[in-house]
Amino acid sequence: MFLISSSNILSKEERMSYDCAKLAKDQRKVFVWCNILWFVSTILCFYVTEWVLFPAFVIWLVFFLKQVHLDFDQAFEI
Repeated sequence: MFLISSSNILSKEERMSYDCAKLAKDQRKVFVWCNILWFVSTILCFYVTEWVLFPAFVIWLVFFLKQVHLDFDQAFEI
């Protein structure tokens, strides 16, 4: 849970109450999809047009904002 935001401010008992494997799997899924999006948009940028990066950025921004939560309890719900 080292790379998961705000997990370091939880006590050990609270950290143990969360399914770390499921949270890590969910975080891995986010990293993979973001990397696939940027890789494909970079390849398309070289071969098609550089305007491909703008829709890719908008898609990434929507995806990113869906992952960010201001409510602490909601951030750890899966």
